[in-house]
Amino acid sequence: MLALSKSGMSFVEVIVSLAIVFMLSLFLLPNFIILHYERTNLMLENMATQILFEELQLFRLSKVEAPREVTYQSHLFSLTFEENETGQTVLCVSWVNSMGKQQKKCGDV
Repeated sequence: MLALSKSGMSFVEVIVSLAIVFMLSLFLLPNFIILHYERTNLMLENMATQILFEELQLFRLSKVEAPREVTYQSHLFSLTFEENETGQTVLCVSWVNSMGKQQKKCGDV
């Protein structure tokens, strides 16, 4: 039989408890990191959608077609006018997400 220490737990019980805690953290920590990246990417996509909406409204009022870059909350968004497959002009906003990948979202002019 294992002898109990003065605090009431044996050395084996402490090791098993620590192993359980480490295994839980091994599985949970990567999930929290992925959730953080996904939340940041979703926030960036929402900012891009807002910028695209505002620029489309500005274009409809002033008819100025000048590609430009917008910095919003320390994130750089590039605005360009392009033609889609059907020949229509669309305004596209592109940005780099938190994983370092280029993303683009377009809206009809």
